Amino acid sequence: MKSKNWSYLAGLFDGEGCAHIAEVKFNDFKEDGSQKIGFRVDIHITMTNLSVIKWLVANFGGVYYTKEAPRSNWNTAYRWVPKGKKNKEELLLGMLPYLIVKRDIANVCLEFLRLEGICPETRKLLCDKARLLTKRGKSVETNTVGSESSEKIESELIGNYESERTEMYVS
Repeated sequence: MKSKNWSYLAGLFDGEGCAHIAEVKFNDFKEDGSQKIGFRVDIHITMTNLSVIKWLVANFGGVYYTKEAPRSNWNTAYRWVPKGKKNKEELLLGMLPYLIVKRDIANVCLEFLRLEGICPETRKLLCDKARLLTKRGKSVETNTVGSESSEKIESELIGNYESERTEMYVS
């Protein structure tokens, strides 16, 4: 992939994106009668801004799908989906230095994409690990007032510019 705006893509992905390892059940059965199961990495960004979705397709490839709003007061949603194992790997690698929220799931998906051979046990373990990382309700702690978490994200901005601006408006 040529030079891309990876930091912007990573921000979109952190906020509006999803990555997971899906377990796929086939309509085919093994000799012992059990159903055949496979796994795949799914990556997508879903949002209501079509121009950003078209920008993603133009700059990073893939396709997009339209989901009409189920209610009249909702907007139509668009989902960008990159295609191909190699393309997914390159996207994750390009975003990785800039990811904050979805860094762990990106690493698990990369590990999965780089597996050599079939190794169903390892694929299942990585699928389970990914499922834990994408469990609903998981959040990131920041260094906000009242936060008691030991793991914090701190802004790279330095200085107290807000106090200077506040003084200008004090009468």
